[in-house]
Amino acid sequence: MEELNSEFYKWIDEHAKDDPLKLRLKYVKQSGGFDYDAAIRQIECRRQFRKKLADTLARAPRFYFPTRLSGEQSTSDLLADYHKTLVKINESLIDLTSGLGIDVFHCAEVCSRVVAVEWSEKLARALRINAAQLGRDNIRVICGDCRDVISHPNTEMFGTAFIDPARRDANGGRVFSLADCEPDVTAMLPSISKICRRLIVKMSPMLDISHTINALDGCSQIISLGTATECKELIAVKDFDRKSSEIEIKGITLLPDGISDFSYTKEEEQGATMPNYSIPESGAYLYEPFPSVMKLSANKLLAVRYGLDAFHPNCRLYHSAEIAEAFPGEIFEIENVIEYSSKNIKRFKKDFPLICVTARNFGISSEVLRIKLGVKEGGERRVIGLTSYDNKRLLLIVKRN
Repeated sequence: MEELNSEFYKWIDEHAKDDPLKLRLKYVKQSGGFDYDAAIRQIECRRQFRKKLADTLARAPRFYFPTRLSGEQSTSDLLADYHKTLVKINESLIDLTSGLGIDVFHCAEVCSRVVAVEWSEKLARALRINAAQLGRDNIRVICGDCRDVISHPNTEMFGTAFIDPARRDANGGRVFSLADCEPDVTAMLPSISKICRRLIVKMSPMLDISHTINALDGCSQIISLGTATECKELIAVKDFDRKSSEIEIKGITLLPDGISDFSYTKEEEQGATMPNYSIPESGAYLYEPFPSVMKLSANKLLAVRYGLDAFHPNCRLYHSAEIAEAFPGEIFEIENVIEYSSKNIKRFKKDFPLICVTARNFGISSEVLRIKLGVKEGGERRVIGLTSYDNKRLLLIVKRN
């Protein structure tokens, strides 16, 4: 792109701290040696995605955003670094839905060669520009429909294929079935199996795990991937040459100091005994699984593996008298257990005027509970409203361990 010259980037650097709205009013109608609208978009995107793509932008100061939407829809550097661990060192990779290419750029660090498929000419052109900016000469970009690419008789063989189908329908509504995503991976499986040995499918965390396994006609791994505060996506790994029907299920949480990995098989979960249901004493410990682990619904196995009691079959919180530090989630110390009664509700605000409020299996939302208690949200302590195994409604006062 001849317009992306030194003058283009010099102008961006000079106006990096300016108000984009004022820049548009002043420059967008001006003619010059480059596209002012594109230059202003770079300023906006660098601000909007400076945390999400911090590593990429640091390595490529002239990284080019073809559209703002491509940045919004792209995976983060944090997730892409994990995706990179799913491919084998020095193998070949094809990404069938490359988008902005963050996964492509990260995987190219370990793969011998990467083919990036992107249907949009604008995004495909940006992929070539950014691959050069990052010094990734092992990336080849194909502009076209991935369905045409995989069905072409001359398509080469790859070790792994990535695909991230669109998670919304034509009207922008969320979809909850893999077959309803675009493109339909389930219909593409026969063709994909002819060009790679392994398929990695990135999906919305809203999709049902059992339904997804059936839709893919089985897989070797299902990974629920997220951070300490949010489940970001589901990942299915399908090995086409694999004979075993066993499926490994993983709850992966990316933390500032490393990775929390909760792994098991479906057989382990099915064979787990029912947990003991009880009400804890003050001084005990409360356990809240990370969102990626919560998504897996391995309720019995969590309790059994870490020696915990549960509150209720419908409440995914646990407790124990002794701390289980390896638990894949947040651990709190229980300061008090209060019965949810009119008398206790009336005095609650006086004792805890500022407290974080959460409702779990309680019949009302967290916000409604906060209003009933008459407290302000905040502070170091947290009150959790829940229903016990004997249908008692309780308020647990906890603080992070």
